[in-house]
Amino acid sequence: MVGWWQGRDIIWRAELDRFPDADTAKREDTKREQDRAGLWTAFLESGAATGDRPGPEEAEAVVDAALAHIGMANCALAVLPLEDALALPEQPNLPGTIDEHPNWRRRPAGDAATILDEPAVSRRLALFARARPPAQEP
Repeated sequence: MVGWWQGRDIIWRAELDRFPDADTAKREDTKREQDRAGLWTAFLESGAATGDRPGPEEAEAVVDAALAHIGMANCALAVLPLEDALALPEQPNLPGTIDEHPNWRRRPAGDAATILDEPAVSRRLALFARARPPAQEP
């Protein structure tokens, strides 16, 4: 989420010459700005967020809103990717690449217990858990 909000995927694709020209990258940036606005509006409408839309440099606030939004989904299973719990800026996979991007090869430093006990991560996990609707009997 952090990387998407900041446009890291667009930066990667530009650096890897995945766009036919510079104008395409600019159009992707413009489209991303529109997508950010639409996503923030959805967060506001669901009650997952309040206030003005954060800028790209304030992506961790967006992670919190996304976790609350997804957590509120009326479904039996909601998934929280580790990259989002850790608010990592790099995504695990960049579609359309094989060796140019470290797809599925990044590993968090440390063991799971240590990583998940970090205050910011614990706070996000609690936020996600609080947002989950009560379990219903089958």
